[in-house]
Amino acid sequence: MRKKILSSFENWLKKSGNYNNVKIEEIIYGVEAIYVLVTRTILFLIINIFLGTLKEFFLFLFFYSIIRSFSYGFHAKSSFVCIILSSFGFVLVPYLSKFVVFSLEFKIFFLIISLISFILWSPADTENKPIVSKALRLKLKIASIIVLLLYSIIIIKFDSSLLLLILILQSIFISPIMYYLFNTKYRNYLSYGLNN
Repeated sequence: MRKKILSSFENWLKKSGNYNNVKIEEIIYGVEAIYVLVTRTILFLIINIFLGTLKEFFLFLFFYSIIRSFSYGFHAKSSFVCIILSSFGFVLVPYLSKFVVFSLEFKIFFLIISLISFILWSPADTENKPIVSKALRLKLKIASIIVLLLYSIIIIKFDSSLLLLILILQSIFISPIMYYLFNTKYRNYLSYGLNN
């Protein structure tokens, strides 16, 4: 269905005569990204409605978007892998957060692991979006660690399983292990002759 919609839209753009081929490719790329985002969000929204985790789903969207915007992380190459991995975050995390209670020792252990992960690997760029500016990488690292520390306070003070699961998930998505498992290049800025 996606290909049919995009093909029809591309034909319409070509017939309009207002765009060259390069501009049409850019527009189609953007429209496809929006289409994928909207359809997956609707799918995950429906699943969470059935699971009774709508509030947790929206909280996940909000808090995960913040930490991910600074720490970046793994992106799947195929749509199928993307939807499977996204399901862990958008469905499993809200569901588990509603029922799982973690001990203080468990929280502290995983907060320390997450902090170490963020210090070592954040921001984790991708082949399509390498972070080549050393200054930007440093700003993103500092921002992601600050967000992690703020989340840690909320986790301890308000007993938030959701935020802890978000940090665990994001620690996995910025780790070199994810990139290795899916045969994806890691630390892409090194391809530009930059050391750190």
